[in-house]
Amino acid sequence: MAKSRLFSRRRFERCTRLFRSPKMAYALSLTPSRWPLKFTLVNGDTLQLGVGRRSRRIWSWLLESWPDPGPITVEDGLVRIHCGEKSYLLRPNYADFMVFGEIIVRDVYNLGSLPTTTGTVVDLGANIGLFSLRAAQSAQRVIAVEPVASNLQLAETLLTEAEARDKVALIKAAICGDSGGTVRVFTSPKFPAGSSIYENHTSRWSIGQCEDVARLSLADLFEQEQIERCGLLKCDIEGAEFEALEAAPLELLQRIDHIVIEVHMNIASGSRQKLARLRNRLEAARFQVSHPKETRWWGGLCGAVTVNARNLRAA
Repeated sequence: MAKSRLFSRRRFERCTRLFRSPKMAYALSLTPSRWPLKFTLVNGDTLQLGVGRRSRRIWSWLLESWPDPGPITVEDGLVRIHCGEKSYLLRPNYADFMVFGEIIVRDVYNLGSLPTTTGTVVDLGANIGLFSLRAAQSAQRVIAVEPVASNLQLAETLLTEAEARDKVALIKAAICGDSGGTVRVFTSPKFPAGSSIYENHTSRWSIGQCEDVARLSLADLFEQEQIERCGLLKCDIEGAEFEALEAAPLELLQRIDHIVIEVHMNIASGSRQKLARLRNRLEAARFQVSHPKETRWWGGLCGAVTVNARNLRAA
């Protein structure tokens, strides 16, 4: 970032509204480290955050483009960020800020381009509910599936505060290739967004505990929630996307207008072949499929591809 932007008067004034010392905001924007940083907010609260490359984008957004840079506060261990008339509660960890950056700041799922009335939106891997909250602004209803209890608890709070809870069905389950019984979900206190049914995936961030969660297939989810037509399906389920979508009947896929999938390439060997099979299956269901090259993070340990699929019959 150019020094002229970093030390602009506008940026300085915004810093003074958020932090006791504006220098701490500069540090958050510049540091390449993921080590925690402590700093003091204007109201005197002390906040410790993990910082990485993606979260630095969030701080640049707060200091450059934020609609209304109101105070950041700490409430019962949660960080409240105000954005215009809205506010968001996040846990002070890298994962929540990264997800906030993807969905609210960068809008990686292009929710801003949705029509004013979307119909039914399905959110697989709902995490703390940020995607569901954004989608609820235009959707008639949102079906949000999340296996981790602590994520669902914060999602409940966020949606209730935003008066969107009546539009969103929160379902505690792990989306898999089939239904019945339970599956073990491995969670990480360092990176709760990386919770997965695959131990080798979550272990990259260290495993804190496990939860045995109900297995639910995509077909049974659609039947259970009586989904006749889905305007948008978002899928970010940390490696289970291959089995979940390959097991879904073609007839079901054809009832979806738009699918966005974060495909995780580090779960097991043969991921590229699995990605090719997934693409072929979506194309067989008459989807136009596109995806960029693989992106990598966490020192190259993890990689993902964002697959966009549009139903040609719905165009």
